[in-house]
Amino acid sequence: MISFDFRHYHSKSWYPGHMLKASRQIKEKLKLVDLALILVDSRIPESSINQELETTLGDKARLLVLNKTDLADADTTQKWVKHLTENDMPCVYTNAVKRKGLNTILPTVRSVIKKDRERRGATRPLLRPYRLLIMGVPNVGKSSLINALAGKNRAKTGRTPGVTQHQQWIKLANDIELLDTPGIMMPGSLDKERVLKLGLCHIIKQSLLGTTFLCEYLLYQLLKNGKLARLAHYNLETPETNINGLLTQIAISRGCLKPGGEPDLEQASLIMLKDYSDGKLGRLILDDPENKELPEGLEILWQK
Repeated sequence: MISFDFRHYHSKSWYPGHMLKASRQIKEKLKLVDLALILVDSRIPESSINQELETTLGDKARLLVLNKTDLADADTTQKWVKHLTENDMPCVYTNAVKRKGLNTILPTVRSVIKKDRERRGATRPLLRPYRLLIMGVPNVGKSSLINALAGKNRAKTGRTPGVTQHQQWIKLANDIELLDTPGIMMPGSLDKERVLKLGLCHIIKQSLLGTTFLCEYLLYQLLKNGKLARLAHYNLETPETNINGLLTQIAISRGCLKPGGEPDLEQASLIMLKDYSDGKLGRLILDDPENKELPEGLEILWQK
């Protein structure tokens, strides 16, 4: 039995003051917009939704955009699209940085708004551009998507969560305007597994969570999904299935040694996390649309 024990791991929260202010501003702006564009990370399409903000939308029209598809398994992405669509959540998927899937977004926006107006019995023509509000947790690629759609670098981008800290209107097309908003985390305490998923995807700062814990959870995900062979990236014939052993192997393989020749496990953990973020360990979706049972011989413990 390969066991991963997170019972002594303490979940972390991250909700700076500017997020509370931005959350209030979004709620105030909702009456001005026709549709909410909800951006999520394709690797964690469920875990990266801010349910509190999503709930405040009420019956406002919405479109879910799964971004960063270059890092997500294509077959599982299609399963998520099917699952979301069947649960009345219109969705599209894209890779904003590589400008893939962009041509589906604005036509779908127009279609969803048109259907929503029909649902509400609106008969008068709209004599202004459609108004969208884009929202999501930090670092899911909102600024990259806006820049790709607008054709100009209108929004700041960066790998660090929290780059956008104000709101601005941006023209995407002659008939569409968009309100950019900062990335906003869910307030309060989140369950441990969700926090680790958010950390692996750089939505919560990895330094707050502990890089070894994040690597241990990534190792669990590789085993769960039958992808342990991807660790051949580190020239390992037989990867260890405990995290300290694996990080020792990676440190030796990459020459990460402290004075005296001791393997530097911290440096090895940073390498492993960056390789996952860069797609060097292959495409891997951390949220399971089918809630499959764990493979035989694998367990993970969360509660004390």
